[in-house]
Amino acid sequence: MQASIVEVFDSIQGEGRYIGSRQLFVRVSGCPLSCPYCDTDHTAQPSFAIGNQMLANPASASDVAAAIRATYDLTCYHSISFTGGEPLLYPSFLAEMAKLLHKDVQFFLETSGYDPRQLLEVAANFDYISVDLKTHVPDFEKHADKLLSAIGLLKQAQTYVKLPLSTKDDEAVAISAALFKKYAINQVWLQPVDNVYNIEQVLAWQGTLAKHGVKARFVPQLHKLIGIK
Repeated sequence: MQASIVEVFDSIQGEGRYIGSRQLFVRVSGCPLSCPYCDTDHTAQPSFAIGNQMLANPASASDVAAAIRATYDLTCYHSISFTGGEPLLYPSFLAEMAKLLHKDVQFFLETSGYDPRQLLEVAANFDYISVDLKTHVPDFEKHADKLLSAIGLLKQAQTYVKLPLSTKDDEAVAISAALFKKYAINQVWLQPVDNVYNIEQVLAWQGTLAKHGVKARFVPQLHKLIGIK
């Protein structure tokens, strides 16, 4: 029931369905993927701050929850977002945090869903789950099939899918569109990597998805546009 934490901070959700919502972010370290566009420093550190308190890593859920309660008014937030890095690396920590804080604030998970079985295991602890479908992973179609199948089984939380896309991802969009239809996922969020995009290509992606019954919303990364975390 410990996790290596990079930082805890108060900010605005910059991506996906709940863009603009105020959240308290708990960023964990470590990730099994090596996304070429990753812009997040999730390197493990000896310690981290919550308000005026310094906690050593790895930190227990009880210590993190207590420090959060002492520092933040949880009524101010849409939710606590567990982000990374990859939070699925710490399933016991997530479960314990839910026991300690979930009755007072909603829980939000940001994940790559790299391990669909682990995603199903932790889902009951969350009100919202944002899953990035990573197009660069090896054997993308097989990975996406397993992940979207798991998402189709999730009943406990409001789950949605983001597609982080580069200008080279036309084939991945076509593969994803067919799989979204297979698993009755009818809405996704298109997220341009580093806010680099061609609007004509975005419209073409939306057209490809629409042919499979999928509504695709194009949402740039708000936090980068306004210069916040």
